[in-house]
Amino acid sequence: MGELLGFNVETIRAPTSGKRGPLALTCWDVGGCDKIRPLMRHYASGTDAVVWVLDSNDRERLPEAIDELRNTLRTVEDVRGDENIKDAVPCLILANKQDLPKAMRLDEVRIKLAHVIGSRPSCTVFPTSLVRGDYLSTLTPAMDWLYDALKKDANTQSVSDKLAPQVSTDPLTKKLTSWVDRSSKDVPSGELLTKFEQVDLPSWDHYTHVRIAYTILKTYGRQKGKTLIFDGLEKYIKTSPQTTGRTFHVTMTYFWIQIVHFGMQSVPQDFDFEDVEENKDFCRFLLLNPFVVDGSLWEDYYTKGVIMTPEAKAQMVLPDKKPLPNLIARDSIRR
Repeated sequence: MGELLGFNVETIRAPTSGKRGPLALTCWDVGGCDKIRPLMRHYASGTDAVVWVLDSNDRERLPEAIDELRNTLRTVEDVRGDENIKDAVPCLILANKQDLPKAMRLDEVRIKLAHVIGSRPSCTVFPTSLVRGDYLSTLTPAMDWLYDALKKDANTQSVSDKLAPQVSTDPLTKKLTSWVDRSSKDVPSGELLTKFEQVDLPSWDHYTHVRIAYTILKTYGRQKGKTLIFDGLEKYIKTSPQTTGRTFHVTMTYFWIQIVHFGMQSVPQDFDFEDVEENKDFCRFLLLNPFVVDGSLWEDYYTKGVIMTPEAKAQMVLPDKKPLPNLIARDSIRR
């Protein structure tokens, strides 16, 4: 098929499931002709959503596609007057051609798009294949998301959204993007653990703490991993010049183990990471659990009068504002 010349305008009925009503979309299709794209500004004022179809099999032109997506969203947001990025136009990205063997899979696409969608909580990516006989099985979940986003129906939130720690995205979006970028260039997980054991980490900050917890829990499981984290952190804080003036905090350590483990259990385990960077799994974890970048997340659960006491530093103290995220409760709701 050649490039589209001009705009193609059609009203379609998108497939939805469950108790959702019909989703009628009047679509302004902007094709690949770059002379037409600047004219989109004149038609963007009434935009309710952006649906971006990405060729998952075309790595060569992916940078161009990312730039165009960024420019399109900026144009629409500017014309609509979206001052708060949290309230920006919903953007549904369809990572298409998933039927092809060398196509980028969902998590690789998410990582590549992190610099654009990481700062926009109203953006999401769905894998699709529109040539197979069962194309509705990939398209319908994407349209369900779009329906829910347009209706802004709080009752359609996922279980993870309801139970995961809630955090204001605006101050943290740049941090999330920088964490994903940092992780994609960071040392492999095995080397990280070796440096941790040798008390020779390149940095000692919140990112490092979360990645250590994630890597140990992923490698050894929760039971053994929890012990290794406690013992390793206590040793590191006592002996490293990076931690001068700091003391080991039992409650804070347990809190972050619980938060990281909760996020790990919310990540689907059936994805093939072939052809993605070395630290792809941690990048994926961050993109699906952006709340972990918030170093002050404990304030949602504890008052300073409880967590900053000598008792809380010496032993585990339960939160006084609200319970920690509960895996058992989440799983019971899923069933």
